[in-house]
Amino acid sequence: MKLDRNRLMFFASFNATDWEALGRDNDDLSKALNPDTETNKNVLGESTFKHSGYESEVETDPYYADPSSPLYEKLSTAAMEEKYGDGDIKGYFLEVIFDTVDASAGTMSGTGFMREAYIVPQSTGGDTAGLGIPFTINPVGAQTQKNVVYTKATRAVSVSAAVSYTYSAVTPESGDNPASEGWYEKYGTGTYMSTTDTACVTGKTYYERSSG
Repeated sequence: MKLDRNRLMFFASFNATDWEALGRDNDDLSKALNPDTETNKNVLGESTFKHSGYESEVETDPYYADPSSPLYEKLSTAAMEEKYGDGDIKGYFLEVIFDTVDASAGTMSGTGFMREAYIVPQSTGGDTAGLGIPFTINPVGAQTQKNVVYTKATRAVSVSAAVSYTYSAVTPESGDNPASEGWYEKYGTGTYMSTTDTACVTGKTYYERSSG
């Protein structure tokens, strides 16, 4: 099953309470991992590989100023007054691959990874499409797992403590609709995604989820 691009979402906040879903103005948005790697070969013809970690970065360009945005006040102030202290540009970054889609409620949910980040404006102005304040996000420090629920219609984001789940195989009955039942499919050794099947597929195992 190929996941839709919106299953992976990025969020930013200056206070870890008021979050903005990134990508409203973008048809391409990625987190560049920028791995710090080095390969060397000695006189014996042996190769060594060294991985020193990542310097991840999210470049949000274009980004058009919106006074109703949770990021607007601090982002515009930092850009216009060219501020760069921690109190001016340091906030939070959250990324999540949603494993559950509730079509009837219009929500997606999953485990996200939150960390502190520098939200750095890159320029002001731009073309006639709107007032642009593109910025980069540079995550720093340790990640914290969070439970994230996103409402598509309103772009509302709910972030709470991470929840541990268990998955149990179910025995389908004639006429069952796996998607309506809220069942999951298993991929690999332990990845579960909500199924989109509207009828049971012969030979496929479905799972129900419970917290615990």
